[in-house]
Amino acid sequence: MHKKVVILTGAGGALCSILAIVFAKWRFKVTVLDLKKEAIQRVSDDLNTFGGTAIRLVANVLNNASHVVAKKNQNWVLATT
Repeated sequence: MHKKVVILTGAGGALCSILAIVFAKWRFKVTVLDLKKEAIQRVSDDLNTFGGTAIRLVANVLNNASHVVAKKNQNWVLATT
């Protein structure tokens, strides 16, 4: 099976946190991005409960510099897992 990755921005919110769980159940690695560290920690904990793999990144995708750093961090995590 190919390793599949999905990136969800605003993942700490109600809708995207549910989507994250669905993707985790389908065995995707899920990158959760949000402005709030506590929110993505909660989503990450939920994903672990369902046997998923979460990559947590605090980022503001409307800020280009923040977005570039998040992408580099995600690529590094994916390369080492």
